[in-house]
Amino acid sequence: MVTMRGLSKVEVAFFDSPKHYVFEEHQGAYEEIRTAFKRIMASCEENSLEAEPLTLASIWLDDPEDTPTEELHSRACVFVDSVEDLPRQVQTDEIPVGKYAKMVYQGPYSGLAKAWEFFYGVWLPHSGERSIGPGPGFQVYRTRPRFVPDDELETELYIPLKS
Repeated sequence: MVTMRGLSKVEVAFFDSPKHYVFEEHQGAYEEIRTAFKRIMASCEENSLEAEPLTLASIWLDDPEDTPTEELHSRACVFVDSVEDLPRQVQTDEIPVGKYAKMVYQGPYSGLAKAWEFFYGVWLPHSGERSIGPGPGFQVYRTRPRFVPDDELETELYIPLKS
């Protein structure tokens, strides 16, 4: 199997329950999602969802190969245990139950686009998996830039697979 520096071995995981999240929409370059994260963090604080540690994620809704940069849609997310008692103004959704390929990238966020290109363009076609399953690809931030140097940032990348 071909590998790329900074990436872990791929694992296949099964989510047996949905992963609930609150989110803020972002339109434009994926690298500029930072503004949506500021909004979702403020919303979490306003709605008493500031329990630490917050699990932050980004969900990519469009393929940057097929969509003009200014039309790309993504979500800045915070995972929550339940959406039952949240205020109505908070946007919620879920990562569906299913099979996912998971790879961990270590390094600066500027290298994430290349990691995704490798994951979708090299690993997936050579993996023996039949195709991409329902739901979007997403990434979960294990570490944050204010706590570790850029080269030690860890980000989990997930691709939905057909079960």
